Amino acid sequence: MALTLRHFILKQQVFNLYRYAIRSSPAIPDPLARRETIKWIRAEFERNRISKHDAEKAKRAHDSSNWTSSTRLRAWARRHAPPAGGHVHSEHCLGP
Repeated sequence: MALTLRHFILKQQVFNLYRYAIRSSPAIPDPLARRETIKWIRAEFERNRISKHDAEKAKRAHDSSNWTSSTRLRAWARRHAPPAGGHVHSEHCLGP
């Protein structure tokens, strides 16, 4: 599965946030607390990582819902379209 532009941008933003958090850790004076904080940051980012499989499942679900929505929209348009032949009945007119 190729990365979409949106996915690529989001991935870069997450990576930048991770780097910012790690680079901010020297401000923690206690070395033990600093190491524990870095370990916690890494664990949180790993815990919230979306695997390639999860991303593919989400894309399929999204594509499926779009297909369903567009199919429903076409069905609605067919039901509410004026009759073929260019003759518009008064019920399809917007005016009085």
